[in-house]
Amino acid sequence: MIDNDRVKMRLRELNPGDIVHAKPPWGASLICVITSIDNISIHTRVVTTQFEYSFGLSNGLSLPPESEDWGIDSIARLPEEIHNVMLGLDKKFQTLRLESFGGESVLTEEERRALLFVADYYPRHPLI
Repeated sequence: MIDNDRVKMRLRELNPGDIVHAKPPWGASLICVITSIDNISIHTRVVTTQFEYSFGLSNGLSLPPESEDWGIDSIARLPEEIHNVMLGLDKKFQTLRLESFGGESVLTEEERRALLFVADYYPRHPLI
């Protein structure tokens, strides 16, 4: 049984700069940096795609214009080294979004390792 009060309490512990994981119905694995939090919403940016999504602060579910049948599924703290690599990737993809690059790999070995780590880490540390 889901303890909604526990989920709400855990979500309220989050801060801008924290990284969370969300799993939408289309099957993607969204590694999201929290950009801001207000009284009702957690605003995030997906590290690799730079898409922005907002989630309810009370339940972690996606907010319009997205459907509400998906949301944050893990808020497990990443090891500091991995967290810092993810923040670096976010910054890198912010820059690349504004520039054109010629198809070569834009990820370093460290970044690839960090992405593989989170792909395994978040499913093992669910929010509920």
